[in-house]
Amino acid sequence: ESGQPATEEEVEAFIMENGLDEAAAGALKGAAPEIQRAVMDRGDLSDAHNPSSMLLSRLRQSRQDLGKNDRGGGRSGTKAHGTSAESGGGPPESGQPATEEEVEAFIMENGLDEAAAGALKGAAPEIQRAVMDRGDLSDAHNPSSMLLSRLRQSRQDLGKNDRGGGRSGTKAHGTSAESGGGPPESGQPAT
Repeated sequence: ESGQPATEEEVEAFIMENGLDEAAAGALKGAAPEIQRAVMDRGDLSDAHNPSSMLLSRLRQSRQDLGKNDRGGGRSGTKAHGTSAESGGGPPESGQPATEEEVEAFIMENGLDEAAAGALKGAAPEIQRAVMDRGDLSDAHNPSSMLLSRLRQSRQDLGKNDRGGGRSGTKAHGTSAESGGGPPESGQPAT
């Protein structure tokens, strides 16, 4: 019923009817019931080129529309790590560190190449959140290149020179951040 929180049975039926992959199914199961309802009320995904990607896009849009950045306990539908009650009440606000599930969903939804995916996975959770909060990359000519640009900008904006242990998978492409973000002090000796 529209407006009512989604039930587990409705969510499961929606997943099956639309042939969603494991990542998309887990993301939907992990969302708050109000978010699930908003996503499902938008109709089936059978006409979508990639139903799983479309679902992830709808999840993000519904969270924005409802002012929620919920993660409903995170992995509720995947490894029985937690129930939605574990989220501690209200959903975390934007700015909270990104979860592994959110990062994976963002990568899949935006069709990022291996290098861009590795760079995002290797970034600090705060950087990941800042990049993802800027929205999807579906309008970008080259989503992977746009992601790398957002990573650089977010590191500068947040004053972080993280590379998450160097697992960026891009042979340290983002090393321009190593310069410290600015020109050296005009060659004057320290006093």
